[in-house]
Amino acid sequence: MNFANSRGSQHRGPPVCLPYATDPERLHLSLGGPARMRFSHLSSRVRRDSIVLVAFAAVAGFHLLAVALSHVLPLNAPSVSFLAVLRGLEWRHIFRPDFLVQALMLLPAAALIVIYTLSTSRHVRIGCALTGWLLPLFVLWDGVPEIGRWFMAIPRAFSYTYDSLAGRGGGQFYVDGPMLFAAVGWWLLLCFVLTLREVVFRSRHETAA
Repeated sequence: MNFANSRGSQHRGPPVCLPYATDPERLHLSLGGPARMRFSHLSSRVRRDSIVLVAFAAVAGFHLLAVALSHVLPLNAPSVSFLAVLRGLEWRHIFRPDFLVQALMLLPAAALIVIYTLSTSRHVRIGCALTGWLLPLFVLWDGVPEIGRWFMAIPRAFSYTYDSLAGRGGGQFYVDGPMLFAAVGWWLLLCFVLTLREVVFRSRHETAA
């Protein structure tokens, strides 16, 4: 009897197959799958909310343009066309301390829009929209005492923007801040639309589902 062969056969067994441990490509795919899914979900949310990002960029650009145009005309200048005011805009009107300060004041609004776009929680998105309503009161103005101006911002946004485009604005119009007030109105209108989108339309969609 061959004890050596008998002893060796007791220790031999079927080969162990580890397809995922020995296949580097499949291992990479199995580990990278969740990351790709998260990235795909994030990119789809950004595409879906791209109109929100474009709208905020337009409001922020309007705000910064109003700051720059406030230095183009003297205070006692007569009414001129909007294109004439734009032609008078120079780089020195942009690289001013007040322009940079106003640009920094847009950062809280930008942060809210980014959180709103990336968040998957309906409550967080509603909170961002409602917080946006209060930003002008406490970032640009003096808080609760300015509540009267706050209520008038949205209707004034339409009238002041029309006056500017129609050539009804003069030096006092651009220097004293109606254009900035119009920018606040457009921001509040954006927050109003976002609030309706989350509170009313999404609620109906969830009810229907």
